[in-house]
Amino acid sequence: MRYFNFKLENKYFSIIIYVVVFVYCLTRVLYFWNLPIGGGDESVFLADIKQLNNSGFFESVKKQVSIPHLLAVYPLTYFFKHYIALRVLNILFAVALLAYIYRNFKFKENIILLFATFNVPSFLIGTNDGMFHFFLLLFFLESLLFLLKRKNNLKLGLVFLVFAFFTREMIITYFPAFSLLI
Repeated sequence: MRYFNFKLENKYFSIIIYVVVFVYCLTRVLYFWNLPIGGGDESVFLADIKQLNNSGFFESVKKQVSIPHLLAVYPLTYFFKHYIALRVLNILFAVALLAYIYRNFKFKENIILLFATFNVPSFLIGTNDGMFHFFLLLFFLESLLFLLKRKNNLKLGLVFLVFAFFTREMIITYFPAFSLLI
């Protein structure tokens, strides 16, 4: 696939690049993982989990929580503290995205592109942004596979788009751009 394939000519230069990218991604992961608990929008999602525990699922839905995100994170709250469960869920989405990309695009030589996924802060903090970006990226990648004629249907991509719509309350702001793509 020529769109994503590039090779660095000098062996030593490529090793240096890989080390620098790895260290950069590692420092980003450590930085975001050690942010204060409940900082930024993370406190909203911690409150959603508390609401679910105190009032139940249907009352939480009435409060306009992110239903797919809450359903995905809730089982993890049995094993982790709530803020850790939120962050672990997004790490799981990042790993799943890496596996999807590797399986469908065979990035054997370009591990640098795979590391870039961990550079995205939304996969490293406890919000539903990671889930939203996960499904949105899968929609775009499935569309790309369809356009490159490697897949014959776009149904799976549209399913991912629907999940993205239900993950974010602010999806209406993205809808005009999506309508042009569909």
